[in-house]
Amino acid sequence: EDEFPPHLISRLARTFQPGDYLLKQGELTFDLYILLEGHVDVFISEQGERRKVDSLGAGEMVGEMAQFDGLPRSADVVATAPVQALAFAPENFHMLFQLHPRWAHKLLTSLAERLEIRRHKLESAALHQINQA
Repeated sequence: EDEFPPHLISRLARTFQPGDYLLKQGELTFDLYILLEGHVDVFISEQGERRKVDSLGAGEMVGEMAQFDGLPRSADVVATAPVQALAFAPENFHMLFQLHPRWAHKLLTSLAERLEIRRHKLESAALHQINQA
């Protein structure tokens, strides 16, 4: 159901070797990746501590927030095995939904989850400031 046409794969495919970064926390890039093969780990660095927060594999996406918020990357995404991924830049992002409408649902679900996480962080930070005052 999620087969991508060969001409699209040849145009948008990117390959990464183990240890390669797909995304680096703090950088200002905007590609969304759909993993076709391989695995990646997701790391967040906060207060000088780096911790693994997720592992993703084929059929999953990373980098979706940058398509919408324009903010620097919030995490490092590192290949743990050879990875082949489709890279959707903002200018070709619309093709994703034309090819596979189910990705719209998957993307919206992911965005809702990430926004909820951000909301909780903001609430916690605000409560911490109030308690400090």
